[in-house]
This record gives sequence, C-alpha cells and structure tokens, in this order.
Amino acid sequence: MAMAQETRSTIQKRDNKGVVRHGGEWLAIWSDPQSNLSEDEKRLADRAQADFEAARKSIAAAARSVANDQALEISFGSHRAATPRGLVLVGPRLDLADLDAARGEADAAAAEIKFSDRALHLRLRPQEPTAARLFDMLEQVRCAANAGRIFPGVAENLAAYQLELLRKSDLLNAHLASLVPLIHGLRMVVRDHLLEVKKPSIQTAAMRMWDQWLRSRYGAYLTALERTRLDQATYAETARTFIAALLAELPTAGTPLRRELRDGAEADDDTVADVTQGANEGISLTEIATILGDDGEPLTEESYLPASQPKRTPYRIFSTQYDRILSSADLADRASLRELRDKALRRHADQSRNVNRLAAALHRRLMAKRLSQWTFDLEEGLIDNGRIERIVLDPAFGYVYKQEISGPARDTTVTLLIDNSGSMRGATIEIAALTADTIARALEKCGIGVEVAGFTSGNWKNGPVFRQWASAGRPENPGRLNDTLHIVYKGADTPLLQAEPAIFGMLLPGLLKENIDGEALRWAARRLLQRPESRKILIVLSDGAPADEATLANNEDQALLRDDLLRTIRSLAQSRAIELSAIGIKHDVGAFYPHAIRIDSATDLASVLIRHLDTLLVQSG
Repeated sequence: MAMAQETRSTIQKRDNKGVVRHGGEWLAIWSDPQSNLSEDEKRLADRAQADFEAARKSIAAAARSVANDQALEISFGSHRAATPRGLVLVGPRLDLADLDAARGEADAAAAEIKFSDRALHLRLRPQEPTAARLFDMLEQVRCAANAGRIFPGVAENLAAYQLELLRKSDLLNAHLASLVPLIHGLRMVVRDHLLEVKKPSIQTAAMRMWDQWLRSRYGAYLTALERTRLDQATYAETARTFIAALLAELPTAGTPLRRELRDGAEADDDTVADVTQGANEGISLTEIATILGDDGEPLTEESYLPASQPKRTPYRIFSTQYDRILSSADLADRASLRELRDKALRRHADQSRNVNRLAAALHRRLMAKRLSQWTFDLEEGLIDNGRIERIVLDPAFGYVYKQEISGPARDTTVTLLIDNSGSMRGATIEIAALTADTIARALEKCGIGVEVAGFTSGNWKNGPVFRQWASAGRPENPGRLNDTLHIVYKGADTPLLQAEPAIFGMLLPGLLKENIDGEALRWAARRLLQRPESRKILIVLSDGAPADEATLANNEDQALLRDDLLRTIRSLAQSRAIELSAIGIKHDVGAFYPHAIRIDSATDLASVLIRHLDTLLVQSG
C-alpha cells in the first residue's frame, strides 16, 4: 500500500520579523507562540507575563482591602460581574498601559460591596429607565467616594477608569458638553464634589463645561449629596430629587436623538443633518443652549458656585515681618532643656516605660524587615544558589544573582509635626514630647531619619502684626493678623544624642499660644520635600482646628484658616509626594485629614502612634 505523500501548504505570509512562512510553520507558531522568539525575547516575554500576573494579584489584594473582606474571591474575565462569593474583573491589558484604570474599576466594584446595601438600593431605585441608570451611577459614585476618603490613591484610580471609558467611547476630544452623555459628566462632577476636588479631575473641554454647568446650576444638590454620603437611604432620596430636577431640564439625557426623529414629524434637510451628526450624543441639540451661556459661550470659572453660596476669601497674610523659624537652642539653654526633660520623666515614669517597651518592639520588627528583603533574577549581585542549576543547563542564562533591597531603614524620612497651641498645655504636650523623643531614638537606630517640629504663634491677639494693621487704619479683611513661630526641635540629620534635650523645648512656659495650621503644614512639607530619601512620611499631632483670635475677629470669612488648611492638605494629597496622616488628641481631625486617627486620652498617644508607624514602615513599607 503506497504511503501518503506529505502535503505542504502553499499559503505564505510574513511574520512580525518580515520572514515569509508557509501554513505549516504558521500552525506551529499558533500552537506555540514562543517558538518564533529568540532567547532574549522569551526572557522579555516571561518578565512581561510575570509583571502582568503580579499586577493582577496587586489589584485583587487592593480590592479585598477596599471591600474589607480578605476572603473575597477575585477572578478576571472579559466582563465585570458579581458572583455569590466575589467579583469578576476585566483587569489590565498585558502591556499594563491601562493599569490605573483597571485599579479604578476594581476599587469601584469593591467599594460597592463594602458600602452599598443592594436590597435597599433596589427598593429605592426609580422605575423609569433613564432615571434608574443615573440612580445606579450615583450610588456607585457614593461608594467609590467613601472608599476614596479612606484609601490613598483611589480617587486617582477612579478618574483613570472613567478616562479609559471615555477613550473607548471616542469622547476624549469632544469640545462641547452636548457631545458627551450626561451620565459621564455627572459621574465626574459628583465624584469630585464628594471627594472635595475643586477642579475637574478629567481635563477635557467637554468635561470642564459639564463641571461648570452642574456646579453652577445644581450646587445645592451636590452639597446635599456630600452631606449624606454616609447614609445610603438619605443619599438615595436626595439623588432621586436631583435626578428629577436634571431630567426636567434635560429630558433627553441618555436618549439617542434618532429615536426622537423616528417618532416625530417630518424634518427638513438641515435638521436631519444636525441630528445625524449628534446621533450618539446624550443631549439633544435644543438643550445645548442650556449648558452654554446666553451668548453661546461656555460658562466661565466665576459660575462654579451658585449665587446663594458666597465665594470664599482667598487666603491672605497681612505681614510676614515678624514670622520666625527657630530651634530649641534659640529658646533656652541646654541645662534648662534637661531640667524640663527630667521633670516630664518623673511625672510620667509609667508612661515612659510603656513608650520604651513599644518603641523597642517597633525597632525589632523594623530590623527584621530590613534583614529579610531580597530581590531575585538579577544580572548582577550575589550568586543565588537556587539558580545555579540553570547555569549548568543553559550557560547563557544570566539571571542568577540576587540583591538585598534597600528597605525603609535606608530610604525613608519621617517628620512629626506637633501642634504647640495653648490647648496642648499640661500632660498632653509632655506626653507628646516623651513619645517623640523615644520614637526618634527607635527609628534612628534603624537608619530612618526623623524630624520633630512644632508650630505656634509668637504672640496672642495684640501682637506686632495686629498693631501694624491698626496703625494702617484697620483695612477690611486683612487676612492673617498674627506672627507665626515654627520650631525645629530635631532635624532629620541631627543625631538624637545631640538633639535629645532639645525636643523638650516644647515644654517651655509661655511658648504655647495660637495655631495657624495651614502655613505650618506647608512649611514642614517644604522641608521634607528637600530631603533626598524617596519615601517621605509626615504625621501631624493636633488637638483641634486652626485658631487665631486676632485673625478670626477681624475677617468676615470665619473659615479663612480652616479653608487654608484644607487646601494645603488636598494639594499634598494630590501630589502624592508625601504620605500625610494625623492623630487627633481628644478631637476628630478627620474633617481635615483623609487619613486620621482619633484618641480620647493623651496617654494613648504613644501606643497609637507606634502602631501607626508599624503599619506604615513594617506592614506596608
């Protein structure tokens, strides 16, 4: 019996390297895509695949943290979905170009699990389809914003996710709000408002127009949504009212325009052309004038706030002539500082022993982490014994080395910024000084730079700046009317042996006066940003809101100091160059700082601060 003759395909096609291959070769490549790769290309492909899998694991871990459920099952598929025990996420592309957007998708889905009662949502959901879609979106935004208030980076991820959705819909270049569906504009504006982001997080012409129009027309609704974001039922009722008002003004929101023509009367040629151009828009052409000004131009920046809400006064400083930046050595001699330290140690002996014990435990954990971090599969470093057999099998294999990672002990600086206002007087400031001293010692032993700084005012209400203002005829709304005093108790480069008594300069009688927090925070941040370390941590210890009697008594805007602090915190949070957090002593500073801890007794300060540092430096460092 004659043997079958081998058949060779005549189909030929060039591969990505320009080589002409026939059908049989293509079949082999399709069955094993790496067969066409060089060794270097295979290594790059393997590394890309490893990075891809690591990104998926990171996204899944972050989603579990946001959902506050470590047992949540996370898988990846072609469409996002909820399962009885977890989530199916789309995840990033292999090249990780959309990694932030994938993180945003995961954060949004996990936030719904954490913050939304599904049964309550369905019970309050409107029946009308367009209203229902907007209602669903507003609930998603509420949950995501609540997560963004807790977890750093979530807000940026959410904006990246929406940006990717707009890109996929080919809406990034839209120059008018009328070219972008209402649901996209509303999603961004409500999210930004709930997260206290003043400028549009998506900087395109159309989205800026949506931001201007919605903030100017519906500012009261946005404020009501922000106030009720922690109460799903109340928020839902506000959302329904808001949606009804929106749809009364923009009745075709989300409805393709061709449906209007199909059901309507005859249209002339010009109308047909206009509608065809806008067929995929969510806003009808008759509603464009509603979003534009009366002259057809986009609304201006001045229309951001409704007329019923007066604009805030810009932060002003009447005079900086008497502002000072000092060290403890400028305030008292070394013998006086030692005496203050010894008195504090005697008064709080038990507290001091407890602080020392906790700081020693933190030191041990930091040293253990420092000694155990390695990175593998490198082309230089120390020989990794576990990779030696690869050299025998493949002499060209070069990734056989390992290196110890420069952990937090080598590349981190911590600043403790301590409120030196009059309300901190007594045991509170003494315990703060003892805690700062002990923590600085523990971190210094691990090679972590620590700066201890404080802030107060140089005078009470009738200081030299106030008198200068009075001599100038008391002009209206002068701004800050006191002189600031910023103190460096210990610099990051100053050894504790040299600086130890200086930290207790904050116990000097008569030092603690007013607190102007915003300027102090900017000053401490500027000093920290000048440091060479790549990781910068700033922790504020405070017992209240900014207060200066002279300033508040002579300016119409009673929120002048408060708003300045909020603007400073938002700016630092958006830059992401500094990890900012705060501990409120018998006061909830969460109204200012997104990452805040409250303690109800000064005696808890040491244990809470050390646990916080353990979280930052050991668990997540």
